[in-house]
Amino acid sequence: MGKRQTFTEAQARRFIRAARAEDPRAVVEIVTEAGTVRIMPDPTPIAEPREEAQDKRTPISWT
Repeated sequence: MGKRQTFTEAQARRFIRAARAEDPRAVVEIVTEAGTVRIMPDPTPIAEPREEAQDKRTPISWT
């Protein structure tokens, strides 16, 4: 095993920011004695289908 290294919160944030700058969908893993911390990217929003797209009728204006 290699030499033990400790990082501050600010350093960890910089690592994550740098990884996201290279690839916004990057998964950042930090390995600790207690286990692995996996920081996942924000979920990609899924566009909900619009009712008009499912219902081919056109609305009637009542003015």
